[in-house]
Amino acid sequence: MSRRLIAVGLGLALAAAWAPALADQNVQIRHVELDDFPTVAVMVSVQGSAGFGAGEVKVLENDVAVPVTAVRPIGPTDQGVDVVLAVDTSNSMRGAPLRTAFAAAREFVTRIPPWVRVGLLTFADRPQIVQAITSDHEAVLRSLASPPPTAIGTALYDAVVTASGMFTETAQRNIVLLTDGRNTAGVGDLQAAAAAARDAHATIFSVALEGAETDISTLQQLAQLTSGTYASASPDDVGAAYRSLATELSQQYRITYRSRAPYGTQATVRVEVPVGVDEVAFLAPALGSGTSGGTETLTPLRRLFQGPLGLVTTVGLSFLAALGLVSLLLGLQARSSRERQLAVRMAAPPRARATPPPRQERNPLTSWIPQPVVGAAGRVARYTGLAARLDSRLEQAGVSMRPGEFLAGAGLAALVGGLVGGLASRNLLVALLLIAVGGVVPWLLLARAARKRTGQLQAQLPDVLMVIASSMRAGHSFMQALDMVTKEIGEPSASEFVRAVTEIRVGSPVEEALDALAERAGSEDFRWAVMAINIQRKVGGNLAEILETVAETIRERETIRRQVRVLSAEGRLSVAILTVLPFLLAAYLLLVVPSYIQPLFETSIGIVLLGGAGVLMLFGFWWMRRVVRLDV
Repeated sequence: MSRRLIAVGLGLALAAAWAPALADQNVQIRHVELDDFPTVAVMVSVQGSAGFGAGEVKVLENDVAVPVTAVRPIGPTDQGVDVVLAVDTSNSMRGAPLRTAFAAAREFVTRIPPWVRVGLLTFADRPQIVQAITSDHEAVLRSLASPPPTAIGTALYDAVVTASGMFTETAQRNIVLLTDGRNTAGVGDLQAAAAAARDAHATIFSVALEGAETDISTLQQLAQLTSGTYASASPDDVGAAYRSLATELSQQYRITYRSRAPYGTQATVRVEVPVGVDEVAFLAPALGSGTSGGTETLTPLRRLFQGPLGLVTTVGLSFLAALGLVSLLLGLQARSSRERQLAVRMAAPPRARATPPPRQERNPLTSWIPQPVVGAAGRVARYTGLAARLDSRLEQAGVSMRPGEFLAGAGLAALVGGLVGGLASRNLLVALLLIAVGGVVPWLLLARAARKRTGQLQAQLPDVLMVIASSMRAGHSFMQALDMVTKEIGEPSASEFVRAVTEIRVGSPVEEALDALAERAGSEDFRWAVMAINIQRKVGGNLAEILETVAETIRERETIRRQVRVLSAEGRLSVAILTVLPFLLAAYLLLVVPSYIQPLFETSIGIVLLGGAGVLMLFGFWWMRRVVRLDV
């Protein structure tokens, strides 16, 4: 009793294990067309279905659902279907088996659509082409009217090689191989036969006529190596096997979808229809390379972004962007040098300092930007109220550039970033990300330059105050003391004090000139020093002593500030890494495995997760900055 229960259990387990595989035999992916990649066309053979529409088809690429753009049956307007019927005519097939095989072949020809082309090959000791591949089904039926004489030997492998060479059209290629024996003649072997079929892009459907000499293993391997199918049938079931093949080759569908796989990577496509499921892997063509399935007619716009021309465009734009950045940096340095020389010349003789240096109408640094673009950016800055703040920020950074020129340069940087990102990745999200990066980078560079210059001014302030105090103790006037600063202190304090002295000498009140100097410096310590000078000029007192006290206080504050920066360096570095790392990781995934991260942008739950992550990240950034920022 227990043995019977065990046997029943094993039988049920085997049935459950084989059930999905048997169900999936109703669907087979025959071919994947990549001629118009990223548009992919999947040819699917279906059995046991009267038809279905696009709403009943589900396509998954790399386990991610993709929208199906079209589903239609393959017909005479498509590339076509070619079939070679290879029938064994050796002595083992003599009599009823051969007559049954030819009758099944005739029924096969009558069942397939007229647009399917058919050829006939027989083989015994050697293969013989009876009918070349033709769309004239009547000619094929005449060739199948009566079986030929049988002969000794079975050249199975040579028959497959010869059948593979019969295809001439660029159509779907199929070989229906029927035999009841094993290879006993010819010069070919299993590897050569399978290689010939694969080189011809032909699929072998092998039918084994049951008998004592049937080489089932070889027939199964030929079908498996060419993505075909194997069937075993008795002489009475050959007709059913051929009818099944005729239905499979006739009921084929072309399913089209838009691929999201990166160029040059392997992808797996899975097709689910009402009667079954099948999947296959394919290799996406490399960017700029042609596909093996045909040629693609490119529009002028797509030709710009693909192939060698796209590579040249990308390299050219990258070179121009790098050249523009280098020119910007070199131009800033040259401009600063010319301004220093001009300031020294104007500060030389007292009578020669009549007017401040005129501001140039057009900055040589940004002369490559079209004037209409600069004018439009300037109007936008004025209308939005950004001009005054941006002009003050540019002065703090020591950049000789108008607000319109800066905004135009930032806009062009965003445009170049978007073009380079779109051409390099062919991904809209990456292009938008690089547009944002290109637009933000100039502002970050400007803020960095302003902070660096403010830090330099603040670091020089104690020395500036000591020079003024020493000059006044030596008997010089306050104006002479300011002029001494321009000669004894280096940049950037020298140029700022040259400007302040020049403004005073052309009629500006001393308090206003010093307040403007403190505003340009952007330093709280500078404001305190200027406030002390202005108060002393109004109420009197020993200015030299006051300045020495202020200088000593500022020097001690700077020492403490540097100690705090050293102690908080690790925390500030952690803030930068934790802020930048998610964006770098997202950009890497978009470039390498976009299908892994795209659900975040295409599903409702993904968008909710992105929004929540953005809010939490902003809060975390604000909190970390609060923790590591210590005011001294």
